[in-house]
Amino acid sequence: MLVRHGIVLFVLSLACTPIDAGDPTSGGTSVGETGAGPSTGVDMPTSGETTISGEPTTGESGTSSESSSSGSTVATSVEPICGDGVVEGDEACDDGNRDPDDGCDLCAAALFVRWSVEFGGQKPDYPTAVAVAGDGGIYVGGVTNYDTLVVRKFDSAGAVVWMWSGEFGVPSLAATPDGGVVVGGSLPMMDQTSATWVRRFTGDGDEVWTFSEPGEVPGYASASGVEVLGDAVFVTSAEPMDGMTSKLGVRRLDLASGAEVWQQEYDNDGLGVAYSNSAPDGDHLVVFGDLAADMNAVFVQRWDASGALLSTWTWSSPEWAYNGGHGAAVLPDGTTVVAAPGGVQAPEFDGSHLVGFAEDGTIAWAPKIAESWDTAVLGGVAVDGTRALVVGRANLPSSQVVGLLAVYSADGVEQSVRSVAGSSFNCGFEDIATHPDGVIVIGYCQKDQTGVDWWVSMLESP
Repeated sequence: MLVRHGIVLFVLSLACTPIDAGDPTSGGTSVGETGAGPSTGVDMPTSGETTISGEPTTGESGTSSESSSSGSTVATSVEPICGDGVVEGDEACDDGNRDPDDGCDLCAAALFVRWSVEFGGQKPDYPTAVAVAGDGGIYVGGVTNYDTLVVRKFDSAGAVVWMWSGEFGVPSLAATPDGGVVVGGSLPMMDQTSATWVRRFTGDGDEVWTFSEPGEVPGYASASGVEVLGDAVFVTSAEPMDGMTSKLGVRRLDLASGAEVWQQEYDNDGLGVAYSNSAPDGDHLVVFGDLAADMNAVFVQRWDASGALLSTWTWSSPEWAYNGGHGAAVLPDGTTVVAAPGGVQAPEFDGSHLVGFAEDGTIAWAPKIAESWDTAVLGGVAVDGTRALVVGRANLPSSQVVGLLAVYSADGVEQSVRSVAGSSFNCGFEDIATHPDGVIVIGYCQKDQTGVDWWVSMLESP
């Protein structure tokens, strides 16, 4: 069954807030999508000048809108005054006040949005993973109506190249050297069990192979992490053990054929796994997640290409953290950076940290993210040079929920934390990937009680 969503194109408003410091081989449909391109951002003004312009945007209904305004250059030899309505010095905007959450927070330099698109709106639609191919193609995977897996490929300008959907669970993604993608998810079975499911696509959206391994007991088994390293596909999963806990499954597949090379299981010393994911580390695999027996704890493991477990590390949040690692990346100096999300909606859950594990497993640093915000829930992590970029969502004092993008140096020092407002009062980021033209962030915008949109944007590198 083909699931085609309406495309909602919009010019993203920015709020920038600096902070101190079945048959496993069947199912699914693939289609190329054509139509109008995404909404675009604008060039950042030079010092002392502000310009805002909009390009016509067209949705599937064929409607379009256009708006533009421009300011003037102001030469001054005095320190700019934020809130006087005049753009001066290094101010990126000045709306005549210092009110937060109104699109021009403290006159700070905003992130330039190169393009941004939304999909969905009638049903719960959540993107969960993003990967960038060597040719600049952008793969985004997610779910619609809770249980239908959707994969879209975008070109570097934000236009949809093709889309595929099938009756499978929440996806993970990894780009292949030839510009294709490997997608992992969960395949429901008739006996209330589920299968770890993986499929490889070409860059044109054609299926190459499909792998499926049924779970042994009822419950949810899923390929929650997929990585392509050389000629191998590494798959991690949290596979049911009983009604309360899961075991960690790690397997290697052959990239060319999809055949299983080896498979290992690990129960984290009886603590169980609540969630697992993965990240590349040269020719090694980093597996991370949280433990069912300790909702404050993050675990990190390193596996080699032969299936040997090299090390297991853990870290427990000093606050009540709700659950552990939801994003990770390895910096050039060997530090494994894991996002440990904390806050949901209550202050007692406000414990989000970015944890840096040194190469010997010791904790190099673990700063709390955006402490001056009400809550900050973290998602994906990416490496940009020697820096760690982490995304998530944050509750502002106005109760608005916005996308969060934080930048940390290799020694764990916060360089910037910015908020990006979406098209509704409740938006957030889920994952991030670097791209030759900037960074790709994906997330959601909740429209009403049932409608949630995919939100995909390319931002300038912060």
